[in-house]
Amino acid sequence: MFKYNFIYPILYKLFDTNSLTRKSYRYLGNKIGERTKTNLGLTKNYLSQGRKINFLFHKYCKVEENDNLLELGTGWLHWYATFFRIFNNVKIDLFDVWDNRKINTFKKVMKQLTFELTTEENEKLVNKNILNILSEVNSFDEVYNILDYNYIINPNGSLRGLKNDYYKIIFSCAVFEHIDRKILKEYFKQMNRILIPGGYLVHIIDMGDHYHYKDKNKTHFKNYLNISNVFWKNYYENSIFYINRVQVSEWKKYFFDSGFDLVCEEMFYVNIDNLEIHKDFINYDKDDLSCHQYVSVFKKYKNLK
Repeated sequence: MFKYNFIYPILYKLFDTNSLTRKSYRYLGNKIGERTKTNLGLTKNYLSQGRKINFLFHKYCKVEENDNLLELGTGWLHWYATFFRIFNNVKIDLFDVWDNRKINTFKKVMKQLTFELTTEENEKLVNKNILNILSEVNSFDEVYNILDYNYIINPNGSLRGLKNDYYKIIFSCAVFEHIDRKILKEYFKQMNRILIPGGYLVHIIDMGDHYHYKDKNKTHFKNYLNISNVFWKNYYENSIFYINRVQVSEWKKYFFDSGFDLVCEEMFYVNIDNLEIHKDFINYDKDDLSCHQYVSVFKKYKNLK
């Protein structure tokens, strides 16, 4: 627990001191992350989550050619957008708050993907050579020209600059837990605004303790549940490794209060019987607190005023 309790929270707080230290963190993160991610390559988790999102799109969202989609928190690889795009002729905007793209990792993953696709998946590719083409690009600009992507960076994370009633689907994976709790209501309002009537939200939300992912020695999957709101904010919280600790019942309320109807949902749980729960979480039921991942499809049924 030493890294959980001392090294990582102190390190992130120091890097979060001012704009210069935050910029330094981004620079180092890109440099170190490039080597780490490239060595890691295509993981089983990325492949399974990519297939999961594809399944949800086709089963529930009535995807058609030339539909406009928006990926939130597109990240270093544009993985979820690209894994869908290689099978479907749609237009996807890629949105993020900072540029951590890694072209060498992208190329390696595209090459690895040629050996991972099933026979059925290979038959559905928009171009039988698309993965070979993508694995040989020299820049992300080439990727965007090939796949008709539009890459959008907005450091404050606001969706206000995006068009009204434009997107058929807005989707993300492991992104919402990083959005500042204070702006979530406005964020959902903006998603309602930019979705077409009858459009869909498809999101996989990770409610696990992200500090636990960095130090699994004697820490629980939802270890943050035994830490008070005040101590978490003053010691663990920072802007470069932020998690909002929003629970599944709260996420559902954001969706429902923002003009969306539930189409389907799937929840994954972890045992919390041996975890001491802080009194700040006393008003949540056990199922709520033990849920560590929420997979959902919601449909827009009304515009918000």
